[in-house]
Amino acid sequence: MLELQRREPGRKRLRISKWLTCAVAALLVLSCYAHAAEQVLQHRRVQEILPRVFVEGKVSRGFKVSNKFLADLDGTELTLRDIAQDRVCVIVFWAPWNLDSVMLLQGIQRVSENLAAKDLGGAVVFLPISDVGIDDVPTVLRARDSYGLTLPMYIDVKHELFDYFDVTAIPLTLIVNRKGEVIYRIVGYMQWENTAVENELLSIVNQAQE
Repeated sequence: MLELQRREPGRKRLRISKWLTCAVAALLVLSCYAHAAEQVLQHRRVQEILPRVFVEGKVSRGFKVSNKFLADLDGTELTLRDIAQDRVCVIVFWAPWNLDSVMLLQGIQRVSENLAAKDLGGAVVFLPISDVGIDDVPTVLRARDSYGLTLPMYIDVKHELFDYFDVTAIPLTLIVNRKGEVIYRIVGYMQWENTAVENELLSIVNQAQE
């Protein structure tokens, strides 16, 4: 009997130790869930806020776009007005050898796909323009195919657009409203997969329709 009584405290300590282990494990699990939930909320908050570079790119006074010439990858000459057809335009000056440019186009392409999924694809036209000649079209094609880009590509053979918009660094993104006015000039890379950015584009579309 004495021997059994001596063993009992040890069993109690073992049970307490097991309960403590379970409690600590439960707290760790709850902590992980809380951290994951906070990350999700933070991601949603970021998605609901316009990127700083986007906000800073807003032009205080919009200016009309001159109807300059550009060409598609087949060499057919077009004008900005021919392509825009009174739609909101997102013009991206890029280069196939510039990774920031390529990543930006990948993001813009996903925005284009999101708008198309909402039956709004025709409201905004996206124009990637590179400063290359006809002889360099194969380079553009290789970049397009390698990075899975499906947006229609254009080239500024005569360097008219790059000069007119004073493009000194790429990527450079211009947002043009349906009146043909540049209202955003965004310098450098920007994360385009953002709910707030898509909403702003749609807001520009709606303003133009008023």
